[in-house]
Amino acid sequence: MFGYIKPFVPQLRVCEHECWRAVYCGLCKCMGKHVCADSTLTLTYDAAFLALVRLAATGEKTDFELRRCILHPLKKRLVLKQCEALRFSASVGALLAYHKIADDIADEGGLRGRLLLPEAKRLRRKAGYRELDEEITAKLEALYSAERKARETHSASPDGLAELSGDVTACIFAYGLQDRAARVVAELGRRVGRWVYIADAFADYEKDFKASNFNPFLFSPSQPVGDAGTRKGDMPPLDHDAVAASLALERRAAEAALNLLDCTDAGIESILRNIITLGMGSVEEKLLGSAGAQPQS
Repeated sequence: MFGYIKPFVPQLRVCEHECWRAVYCGLCKCMGKHVCADSTLTLTYDAAFLALVRLAATGEKTDFELRRCILHPLKKRLVLKQCEALRFSASVGALLAYHKIADDIADEGGLRGRLLLPEAKRLRRKAGYRELDEEITAKLEALYSAERKARETHSASPDGLAELSGDVTACIFAYGLQDRAARVVAELGRRVGRWVYIADAFADYEKDFKASNFNPFLFSPSQPVGDAGTRKGDMPPLDHDAVAASLALERRAAEAALNLLDCTDAGIESILRNIITLGMGSVEEKLLGSAGAQPQS
C-alpha cells in the first residue's frame, strides 16, 4: 500500500481522532522496540489501518498511556500500548519496505536503492514472520511476472493485475486468523488492495508514460510502441470515468466486507468506516476531481 488509506479527519469525532492518533503513535513506538529503531522510517497510514483491522477482527483489548516522543517532546500524547495487533503491523511494515526497495531496484536500479537494500534486508530479518514473508514473496512474484508479461505483449488487464495485488493484501490481513474472521478480513484486504493498485496506477499515469515505466493503463494492445518498448507520440487519453467507477466499486465492496466484521469496539469500527467511506473517497476526489471526473458514491 502507498499511504492512501487514512481517515478523513474533519469527520472524525474528537475521541476517534485521539484513538486514531494513539494507534499511529503506538505503532511507531512498537516498530522501534519490536523491530528496530530504523524501522520507524517505514511507518505509514496503511500500517495503522492494518492495526485497526486486526484489533477489530481479534477483539484484542486496547490499553492507552501518555508518552512523550522525539517529535513531540514538550507534551505527552496518548499512545496505544504494545499489543499483538501493533507487533504484527510493525513487522508487516518492515517486510513490505524490503519488498518495495527490492522491486524498485529490479525495475529501475539506481544507487539509492542499492544503498538502502542492506538496511532493508536487516529489517526483514528483524521482522520475523518467515511463513508470511514467503507467502508475500510468492504472491508478489506472481504479480510482477504478470506485469512483465503484460509489458512484453502489450495486453495489460488492470482488473486482473489489481486482483493479484489484492491477493497480497488479503493474505496479510487474514494471516493467523481463523474461520469467518479470516474470510471477512481477507475480503476486506483484497478490496482495499485492489483499490490501492488502481489508484496508484492512475496517479502515476503521466509519470510512467514519460519514463516508459510499466502502468496497466498504458500497456494495452491499442498503444503503439517503439523498438525499445517505449510509446510513440502524445500520451494516450485515459477514461477517467471508468477509473472512477472501478475505485467506487472497490470502495463499496470494502465497506460491505466491513459490515460483516464482528467488531465489538464501536470506536474502532467508526474509525474504520470513516477511512473506507470518507478517507478513500477523499483520495478519489483529489485524484480524479482535477481531471474532470467525479468519484461515485
